[in-house]
Amino acid sequence: ISLYLFLLIGIYKSISHLKKNDKKLTFKNAFVAGIITSLSTAVFSVLFTLVFYEIMYPSYNVDMTTVLSEKLSNQNLSETDVIKKIEEQTKYYSTAIQAQFAFVGNLMTGIAFSLVLSLFLKSKKN
Repeated sequence: ISLYLFLLIGIYKSISHLKKNDKKLTFKNAFVAGIITSLSTAVFSVLFTLVFYEIMYPSYNVDMTTVLSEKLSNQNLSETDVIKKIEEQTKYYSTAIQAQFAFVGNLMTGIAFSLVLSLFLKSKKN
């Protein structure tokens, strides 16, 4: 949630800064500023994801697989079912998938925030 709050504040600040410098801020200009901020945040989130999973916590996939194996072993599942479930879940633990989720999640949320904030922050017609 804190990342989305950071994104919301970033978009708000970028549109507000644009409005302060542009006496007549249109919806389109505000929305474009929000999209640019969202795209920047989405790209940085991919970079941060790569740094986290590849440099700071390279054993993430192994650790998550171990936790999942222990959790599944406590259930009454056959060994083939356990292996199948582990294979399904480990796809989501990969750095590439995490980076894709980070990019898409930040971009889509940013677009939604940009749309709403652009409606509220655009200049009023006189």
